[in-house]
Amino acid sequence: MAKVVVLDNDIENAQKLSDRLELENYFKVIKIEENGYEGLKFIKEHRGIIDLLIIDLMLPIYDGIKVLSEINQACPNKVKNVIVTSKIYTPESIHLLNKEYVSYTLLKPYSLDTIVETIYSVIESKNLLNTGNNKRIFDKILADDEEQEITNEKYLFKLKVEREVGKILRDLGMPANIKGYTYIKAAIIDLFYNTHLIGQVSKMIYPLIAKRYNSTSSRVERAMRHAIEVSWRRGNIDTINEIFGYTVDFDRGKPTNSEYINSIADHLKIRLDIAVLGDLIKI
Repeated sequence: MAKVVVLDNDIENAQKLSDRLELENYFKVIKIEENGYEGLKFIKEHRGIIDLLIIDLMLPIYDGIKVLSEINQACPNKVKNVIVTSKIYTPESIHLLNKEYVSYTLLKPYSLDTIVETIYSVIESKNLLNTGNNKRIFDKILADDEEQEITNEKYLFKLKVEREVGKILRDLGMPANIKGYTYIKAAIIDLFYNTHLIGQVSKMIYPLIAKRYNSTSSRVERAMRHAIEVSWRRGNIDTINEIFGYTVDFDRGKPTNSEYINSIADHLKIRLDIAVLGDLIKI
């Protein structure tokens, strides 16, 4: 089970999150603390690796940035993943967090489903990459205030897209702990931003995903196919009809990888109420 530490100045919120994570049967919350100093002390003294630290920036005595800085200096390999939460992010705080190799950031208030989905995405991505140097970090901070504001807006939009894709896949019954889930999620996001990839799943998307996750195109294809088979057996029929409609032949069975990915990417655009992306955001 993944060991989790929650540092939050709202102890009631931290307890709700802990209770929610325990229901997943994948996480074990080993510490809840509202004081940054005490939280740091526990992390330093804890024997063994902490899989995930969920930390609020606004902590008493030691704030979130101070705690992260101390961890990276004193025991940089103790915590595998870090999710930061805050009601507001300033350019200064983003600049400082960028130095601490934060895995993900969330704006408060957040729903429990949103943060659980985010946690799965972070941990699964890290496990697939299998390296200590591939934590997701913030976009490059621009000096100009106007450009900085645009950069932050783009960053938050990217997070929203990733959360929405994850939610759709989970609603379709796809387990978040299999490789195919991560591959399909990445493929949908790639197609969402790059419409020229439509119809190019075998020629372009498989090699792209394989290179990203140090795999092969054939393994990516098999993992995706397996994930879709599981999803098709477990998924809610109403959700399946809403997304796929008559685009797949139910007499023939499950959709192909290409049909599955394209249908969800199209549904995502409608869900986010975006007709044409244009130059709104580029990866």
